[in-house]
Amino acid sequence: MLIKTAIIGFVLAAGTAPAWSEGSGDSFRGQAYSQAMCQSCHSTKADDTASPNPAAPPFRSIKFAYSTGEAFATYLNTKHPNIMAQVNLRQAEDIAAFITSLQPGKTN
Repeated sequence: MLIKTAIIGFVLAAGTAPAWSEGSGDSFRGQAYSQAMCQSCHSTKADDTASPNPAAPPFRSIKFAYSTGEAFATYLNTKHPNIMAQVNLRQAEDIAAFITSLQPGKTN
């Protein structure tokens, strides 16, 4: 548990400058955030791996519908079930970039 807490703390401490103004987040950073914060419920793989929680859709099947990183961060911090920690704007943008990279036709 201490290691998991340390990883989450490290991930949350990583940079806070918004990337949305450039139009994209960093999918590699988003993958790291997702592995630390999301994969206990969601499949974060591009293949057919099922999510550990059957109620949580695999990232590859999520249809990203948020027009801004701020809207996605707000959703994660207020409406997403089982969120373990607050997500800042940059983290939301990076996670969004990672989710988008898993969509059919995208290269990882």
